[in-house]
Amino acid sequence: MSIKFVSPVAKTFCESLLPNQKIGMHWFKDKKNFEKKVYEKMALLSDFDHFYKNLTLEGPVGIKPVTMTSNPAGLSFLQFIIRQKKVKNVLEVGTFLGVSAMFLAESVKKNKGRVVTIEIGQEFVNYAQKNFKRNGHRNIDVLHGDAKEIIKGLPIKDFQFLFIDGDKTHYLEIFLLLEKRVSKDCIIVFDDVIFNGDIFNDTPNTKHGLGVKNFLAYLKKNDGWIKTLMPISNGMLLLEKKA
Repeated sequence: MSIKFVSPVAKTFCESLLPNQKIGMHWFKDKKNFEKKVYEKMALLSDFDHFYKNLTLEGPVGIKPVTMTSNPAGLSFLQFIIRQKKVKNVLEVGTFLGVSAMFLAESVKKNKGRVVTIEIGQEFVNYAQKNFKRNGHRNIDVLHGDAKEIIKGLPIKDFQFLFIDGDKTHYLEIFLLLEKRVSKDCIIVFDDVIFNGDIFNDTPNTKHGLGVKNFLAYLKKNDGWIKTLMPISNGMLLLEKKA
């Protein structure tokens, strides 16, 4: 079976996109442990693993914290951007246990900044507030309710960084509420935009995959934004308004 690429450039660089493809592990004999070695090296050179392991978390019985948060390496990548941009105020949609909020809060601490995070589930609001307190993060405010309604009443231009990781079925609705109100230097990050490959199906198998697919289709026709899709974990989409 042959694969048709959108352009010669795509064909040239496709195999170089991910480190676990043939060209990326050409000289390493132990192919089965390649990804493990990559992660170990990332953890050694970064501090995300240390930060994550030192968090004391409480959550629903039977649910592992790792399933209720974004990839720590991806969050560390966002921390780097926030520090470089000297971001002060961050808005997050989708709190869950509060892990990503704590990563973001740590990165704005130097600038005496704050994180506002929105969560629709009261149970997770309670868990997150407990986790913020026990881990010493006092620069996080949790808002309980539907993000689509709460966003309408927030001073969006006061936020320099937005991290959207809530219900994927509403990604397009949330973006439409934000696109004309964010400041020109604001960065918006949508998490899980590959959604386990469901977006590549002609008809997605899940309502979340369909929600992301519709959102990406809208963005494709929108020329007002700089768009960068990073193949980190389940896909991180970075957006910034064009000048």
